[in-house]
Amino acid sequence: MVLPQYCCPLCKSSQNSLILKNKRREFYFCSHCSLTFVPDSFHLSLDEEFDRYTKHKNSSDDSNYKKFLMTLVAPLLGKAVDGVSWKGLDFGSGASDTLSLIMREEGHEFYSYDPFFKDEKTLLETKYDVITCSETIEHFSNPDLEWEKLWSLLRPNGILAVMTQFRSFEKKFSDWWYIRDLTHVSFFSKTTFDWLAERDHLKSSRHGNSVIMFEKRN
Repeated sequence: MVLPQYCCPLCKSSQNSLILKNKRREFYFCSHCSLTFVPDSFHLSLDEEFDRYTKHKNSSDDSNYKKFLMTLVAPLLGKAVDGVSWKGLDFGSGASDTLSLIMREEGHEFYSYDPFFKDEKTLLETKYDVITCSETIEHFSNPDLEWEKLWSLLRPNGILAVMTQFRSFEKKFSDWWYIRDLTHVSFFSKTTFDWLAERDHLKSSRHGNSVIMFEKRN
């Protein structure tokens, strides 16, 4: 049996191998950048994707959701300078403004953008000091293009703060709960993020097993 040849959607390498095939999807691992990805032929349609997002119960009134977002917000605020207000964008916010509200309460000018719920194109025509990507990057069907887009929106010395579940190579991939969400199509490992940092000359710092921050080196 000849397997189809896929290019990695992040680094464009063809050095990929099939690591899992289930009833719904196939998963490939890129040996060049260590991204695990689902080929676009197995992606949901935009209507199917939107329907699944409408079922998310993320609300600013939910204390557990706010606590979850603090996993990203707390280390990000640790980089803030007293008396300096950031202009920031929460990219892929979903229907909720919760993260932006938290940052505004801390004195920062923050906006929310989401291609399904808050598709205000003018927000993508300005520059920001900080961009947050909370549980968003795993949904990127074209992670290379989305990554370039994020950096094009950042000012010099800007911060990109990402929260996603890092793929572990110590546990069986087929047992990982994260792959059960059919809207998750790009799975980043620590090695993938290290590869991006080296390629793009970025400073990076990891915070636990789900948060990583990037800054352009001077």
